Amino acid sequence: MKAIILNYRNLTLLAVLLFLAACGQKKDQANGENTLSDSTQIVTETPQNCTYSYDSSEVTISWTAYKFTEKTGVNGKFRSVKVNTSNGAAQNVTDLLNNLTFEIPIEGVDTNDPERDKKIKTYFFGTLKETEVLRGSFTKVEGNDQSGTATILLKMNNLEKEVPLSYEVNAENVLRFTGDIDVNLWEGMAAINALNEVCKDLHTGKDGISKLWSEVSLNISAKLMKNCE
Repeated sequence: MKAIILNYRNLTLLAVLLFLAACGQKKDQANGENTLSDSTQIVTETPQNCTYSYDSSEVTISWTAYKFTEKTGVNGKFRSVKVNTSNGAAQNVTDLLNNLTFEIPIEGVDTNDPERDKKIKTYFFGTLKETEVLRGSFTKVEGNDQSGTATILLKMNNLEKEVPLSYEVNAENVLRFTGDIDVNLWEGMAAINALNEVCKDLHTGKDGISKLWSEVSLNISAKLMKNCE
C-alpha cells in the first residue's frame, strides 16, 4: 500500500510540474508575442510631390564632325538655342520633353576657329535650303527620370527627318542626350562636298585622300530644375 501511495504522490507531483511548465510556456509565448508587437513598427514616408522644369540659360548643343579616312573628330557647338515647351513644369522628365520644340540659329556655329566657322556657314549651310535656323521637336519620349530614349523631328534642307537619341540624368540633374545623324538623310551630300572642296587640303589625311564624313555625333545637355514638396 505504501508503494502505491508513493506512486500516487509521484504522479500528482508530475502532473503539477507539467501544468506549471505548460503555463510557463504559454506565458513565455505571450511575452514573446508582446515583445514582437512592441518592437515591430511600420514606418511610412509621405511620398514627395516633385515637378521638373529646365533652365533655358543652360541648354547647350555640341557636335562632332569627322574628317580623314581614319575618321578624326572635329568638335563644335551652337552658341545659342531657343527652347519652347507648352508643358511648363511637369511631373516627370518624359512629360517635360514631350511636345518640346527648339530653334538653332546657324549663325552661332562655333568651332574655336573663326575661319572654319565662316566656311561651315558659307559652304555647308549656305548650300542647303532654308537653313538660317534649324528647327526641331520632340515627338516621342520613353523612359523615366533617370534614363530613356527620345525621338526628335529635325528640319534641315527643307526636309524633316527623325533622329533617335538616348538620354540620362546625372546626380546634378543635368539631362544629357547623345545620338548620331547622317546628313545624307537630309539630301545634304552637295553641302558636304562643297565644304570638303574648299577645305580639301585640311581634310587630306596620311593616305592622300581628302574626306569629310556625312555622319555627325550630337551631344545635347540641359540643366533641370527639380522642385519637391
